Amino acid sequence: METAKYYKLKDLPLDKVFFWSYDKEKAELPLSLIMEPIIEKGNMEDLYALFNIFPLKELRDAYFSDLRPVLSGENKDYYKLRPTAKPDKQSVWLMDLLFKTAAEMKLNKETA
Repeated sequence: METAKYYKLKDLPLDKVFFWSYDKEKAELPLSLIMEPIIEKGNMEDLYALFNIFPLKELRDAYFSDLRPVLSGENKDYYKLRPTAKPDKQSVWLMDLLFKTAAEMKLNKETA
């Protein structure tokens, strides 16, 4: 089983407003916890920054294994623990589209 990679917030060129509850100098987070507030509250520039900062494979793995099941409502246990939380189908649609586009762009670069 692969161990999750942790990133130091202070080293990331991301808007720290997304991480208001963390000590920015000391916090080390897995990619899924870095992605979640940006997906939920960020704009397209913020999402684009994720794709520029992190390897596509790491983003894809974190999104499809950790975030998508929660955001789509597939992970029912999450919503039992947080009854006021609602699935975010719009973010799921957008992220699925971004990953599909990124994969197609990579394929086009390799065949060009």
